[in-house]
Formats: sequence, C-alpha cells, structure tokens
Amino acid sequence: MNAITSAEYLTVAGAAAILNVSESTIRRWIREGVVPAYRVGRRSVRLKREDLNQQVTPLVEFERVHDEPTLAEVIEKLSRPLTEEKRRQWFAALDGAKRLADAMLAERGGELFPPSWELINQARDEWTRQLEEIHDQYKRDVE
Repeated sequence: MNAITSAEYLTVAGAAAILNVSESTIRRWIREGVVPAYRVGRRSVRLKREDLNQQVTPLVEFERVHDEPTLAEVIEKLSRPLTEEKRRQWFAALDGAKRLADAMLAERGGELFPPSWELINQARDEWTRQLEEIHDQYKRDVE
C-alpha cells in the first residue's frame, strides 16, 4: 500500500499558483474533465502534481497535436502566386459582386442604405414606444 505524501497532492490554490493561472481556471479544468481531481473528506479537493505536469506541454507539441499549421507554413501558403485560373475566377467573382451591388442600388432607385446608427436608433425608439404602451395598458388594467 502506498503512503500518501503531501508533495503528491496540491490544493486548487496551490495548483493555480504553480501554473500561474487563476483558481477559477483550475476549477473549470476540473469541471470539464481536463484535469482529474480527488475529494478529500467532504469539502476538500486535491489534484495530483503528476496530472498537472501532463497539462504543461510545449507550444509546438500543442499545435501539432491540434493539427494547426505553423506560422512558417501559413506564410509559405499565402505567399504563393495565384494560378491564371484562380486569377480568372477571382476577377469573375469580383465582377459578379459589382453587378449585384449595382442591381441592388438600381432596385432602391439609386438610394443607399441609411447608416446603421440610424437604423439602430429607429429600432430603439420603436421598442421604447411599444414598452410604454404595454406599461400604460398595465396601469389601466391595475386601476
């Protein structure tokens, strides 16, 4: 049988201090099952130091595990010149978008959409008016 030593187990606060994260992060990891926790008595929770060590991985390993490209791979991919076919497709899409925008503008009689802040203010004013009507109706019903 193994003797349990205090060096093997850490409190939530101790684990947070060692990993330099907040206690709420440790508790979230426990809740999400990222790191196993062990109940000691009714209220105390402990974490094995060994389990925490498994959560600390070099960033390169983390990126490879999650199959994310490295910065060098992204730069290399983005810096490749477009093929002639891709350039043709890009210009055709751009031309199609321009025609659609012109058609929509013509449909509106040449009038542009109002700025979004005007639409937001109109919606807010209408909502306020509706709430005032509901409030007035409630007051009449209560009286």
